[in-house]
Amino acid sequence: MKFFKNEKNLKIILKLLGDFLFCLLLFFFFAMMAESLLPTIVSRYISIYLLVVVITLDIFLISFLQKKLEIENSTLLNKKIAGIALAMGTIFILNSVLRFGIVLSLFLTLISVVAIYFLYQILEEDKI
Repeated sequence: MKFFKNEKNLKIILKLLGDFLFCLLLFFFFAMMAESLLPTIVSRYISIYLLVVVITLDIFLISFLQKKLEIENSTLLNKKIAGIALAMGTIFILNSVLRFGIVLSLFLTLISVVAIYFLYQILEEDKI
């Protein structure tokens, strides 16, 4: 257990967890794109919920190690990630409501994006 008590090793683990998170998110993005184009092509072989659980656990481990090592989060990076996630979410929402007609699809997508934006603003407000 000496390995986990050394600060240098914990920093290496933190970097590896960050890289693993990037790979997981990239795989998740492409899996969702494939799933939206060809339904059940990915979910037949890989549980999407399990992938989400692994991503969530990775995020919790990263935040735990950052608190333990007293490393600050980069808010600029978080805002970039939030913008990318909002764009991806918008594409997925628009793709899922296309069968309703173009006007209703755009309206539902706009409502969803506005709701997500306001939720993000509320969560950011609590940090201040």
